[in-house]
Amino acid sequence: MAGKQATAGMLYKLVTILSEELDREMPLTQVLAFARVALAGDAGLDQGKLQEDLALNSSSTSRTIQALSAVHYYKDRPGYDVVERVFDTQDLRKRSLRLTPNGEKLMAKIQAILP
Repeated sequence: MAGKQATAGMLYKLVTILSEELDREMPLTQVLAFARVALAGDAGLDQGKLQEDLALNSSSTSRTIQALSAVHYYKDRPGYDVVERVFDTQDLRKRSLRLTPNGEKLMAKIQAILP
């Protein structure tokens, strides 16, 4: 039981930190997408893999990534600028997701707080 509580405590802290740093109204899907991209590391994460991992449809995945990128899907609102899309030069249909410098700073802050 202690292991479950520790894991739940870390998850709660992660969600709290992201909501304090980015947006109190941030949907959980965006929190999960940010965490999944961060887990991928420098190699990045294929956008299709993120869609599969989070069981989202393609439009929901696109909106989630746009909100986490520099340009929000609501044109009058800036994005969080924590995730970027990098297009494959060989196949422009493929997109790799990586943390931006702002996303890296946020992850460093999270790592400093979490045990």
